[in-house]
Amino acid sequence: MVTKILVTVVLVTTMVQAGPAREPRWGNKNGDYKDGEWEKKYEAPEYTVEKVGDGYEKRVYPPSTWACTNMTVDTAQDPLAGLEDWDFKEIMQTKRYKTKVPSSLMFWRLFRYIGGNNKGEVKIEMTRGVTTSHSLVKRDRVWGDVEEQEMCFYHESKFQADGTEPVPEPEDPAVYIVSRPRLVVFVRQFPGWAFTSAVWQENRDILEQELNNRESFNSTLYYTASTSHPWVPEHKRVNEVWFPEAKPEQE
Repeated sequence: MVTKILVTVVLVTTMVQAGPAREPRWGNKNGDYKDGEWEKKYEAPEYTVEKVGDGYEKRVYPPSTWACTNMTVDTAQDPLAGLEDWDFKEIMQTKRYKTKVPSSLMFWRLFRYIGGNNKGEVKIEMTRGVTTSHSLVKRDRVWGDVEEQEMCFYHESKFQADGTEPVPEPEDPAVYIVSRPRLVVFVRQFPGWAFTSAVWQENRDILEQELNNRESFNSTLYYTASTSHPWVPEHKRVNEVWFPEAKPEQE
């Protein structure tokens, strides 16, 4: 049985060249892409694969620590709607992206936090774990849902529960630390650019159809993730949507 309220969590790994003047913390100065560089250099949340289904897999993520922020977003007013065929690297340079796109606004709050906007001005390494949760405020399958979105950065291992250093406290009141419990999710992967609400919601719906009558999942929460940084070519990009496994009270 599946519950019918919506939430979206997005493991989004996007680096934006807008904002404070500083060298990007992944890729080189020219933003060139080298195979394997992203995967080798940056930490990502660990997980195990419990099952591989038809068009999806079941993963288990252990408890972990994240830095998060949130916004209420009307997906019907997506500033990037209709730009699905554009090169995202070009879109990142636009004023529209820098000032109006919720994922960009939330990203920069968190990026400033890891850049030293915290108690002690601690420099924190970027990771490949970036998530955005989308809680349904109002459902509209025709024009687009209104969501409470929460973007989170996965903390590098030394700031995890079994790490060697305490988690730096954010200076920005819009940024906060979250300890996530063990998480079991069903994951669908798809290629190409994914930066509009329409693309994420289309693939969310595909995953929901794949899971119906096969798995017990919680449709009040879904996760989306682009696990490739912005300089990875379109044909090599990997995006993900997740639904968490339903808890007994949700079945």
